[in-house]
Amino acid sequence: MNMQRYRSFEAARGYIGLGMLQEASEELYEIPVEERKNLSFIKLEIELLLAQGVLDQADTLLSAISDTCKRDPEWQYLRARFFARSSNFPEANRHLMKAIMLDNEPSAQILNHPDLDVIWTWSTN
Repeated sequence: MNMQRYRSFEAARGYIGLGMLQEASEELYEIPVEERKNLSFIKLEIELLLAQGVLDQADTLLSAISDTCKRDPEWQYLRARFFARSSNFPEANRHLMKAIMLDNEPSAQILNHPDLDVIWTWSTN
């Protein structure tokens, strides 16, 4: 990935974190189509789709990379967020627990993500 594409990728990540979803989308889709097959791009696109609430497309992408990513904690966190947003709390909890088992040191940023708050509340009831 060249420097301009890397800048667009990182800018999109930052915009998602700030909740600036239109700007994130513009940056992300400036990356040429041939470079969008990269797993990092796909994960970031899933992040954007979840933030936008476009669950059907997020599910399609999550399913498409599932064979490659089952042992990837980031993928498990994304699945947990997807199921939490879909109100499937048992499945969200299952993926969150898998992610925590795979991730030796989960970051506070991940564990405190607003999409996961509902799982913590659900699992303590």
